[in-house]
Amino acid sequence: MNNNNFIYQYSIFLFSLIGVFLTFQILSSLNTDCTSGGCSNLSSNEDYYFFGIPNYYLGMIHYTILSTLSFISLYTNRKVNKWIVSIRNTMIIFGFLYSIYLISIMFNEQKFCQLCFYSATISSLLLLFLLVLGINNKTVEVKKSIKYLYIFSILAIICLIIFNPSKSVNNAKATTLEKISEEIEVLESVVMGNLNAQITILEFTDFQCRYCAEAATLVNEILNKYPEDVKIVIKNAPLSFHKQAYKAAQYALAANEQGKYKEMYYAIFADYKKLNSNEDWPLEIAQELGLDMNKFVKDFGSDKIKKQIDLEMSQFRNSGFKKLSVPKFVIQGKEFLGERDIETFSKIIDKELNL
Repeated sequence: MNNNNFIYQYSIFLFSLIGVFLTFQILSSLNTDCTSGGCSNLSSNEDYYFFGIPNYYLGMIHYTILSTLSFISLYTNRKVNKWIVSIRNTMIIFGFLYSIYLISIMFNEQKFCQLCFYSATISSLLLLFLLVLGINNKTVEVKKSIKYLYIFSILAIICLIIFNPSKSVNNAKATTLEKISEEIEVLESVVMGNLNAQITILEFTDFQCRYCAEAATLVNEILNKYPEDVKIVIKNAPLSFHKQAYKAAQYALAANEQGKYKEMYYAIFADYKKLNSNEDWPLEIAQELGLDMNKFVKDFGSDKIKKQIDLEMSQFRNSGFKKLSVPKFVIQGKEFLGERDIETFSKIIDKELNL
């Protein structure tokens, strides 16, 4: 085998490993909230799942298989190698075509997706290496030094994943309350807890966001622990890629017209995935709550409720948040940044209460 063949075979292996690392890095940044735009928008949108698999997991699987096949080919006989390399080459071509599909979605949505960009770049390079190498070239050099190089490359990527500097910085980030540029008025938003409480917490939420569903548990814990001292103002910020979230917010506010917002809020979040297949599922909840269904349906479609949601969405966009993500908590007029758990919130609340 000539030296150029080795270079291209190794390049395919190395860039597949880089794909694993970059996908893991992006995946680790998407595990705390739902974000308006970018990778969270396109990768978390179920309209763009492939056989029910989110794009970031699909990318991780794709690059892992590519690098694994390249590595295994060093330890198998020539006959088996032909099959392994053929499968790898087919996956490279498919991966390139799928990355073009993701890029087309990115332009269609008019939102930049870092994951889509990385995937398109790596997939294009892999296809280029394959074309230069020759699609029908299935020869793999198996010198001992080459095996060591492959093993070293794998260990290097593993170390980068484990000791990822950006991940360490995020984990070490202290809990903070940051001032925002615009004051967020309560207006007609729903208030849970004691109306005269000393501490005011605002939550911007989305009924199809899994992290907002987790935050609903936190809201309940706070209200149970501080029934007299804390009130929580719920504001709607349904993200564009959660297609049923706006409608769910309408239903929740319609329940509020009959004094049952809290029950509807918790009921929807308890099984929010049902909204994907049945956007009118809250009607069943309303019946179970014993609401006047004629009034409920009328309130649901009212301009009053739509204007309230639109106003809350405008507050969300224009309040100067560094990142438009949900759930978003604002404590005493300051944006909360940190771990969302009862222990962390209790420390802040106790400090505000001088306890």
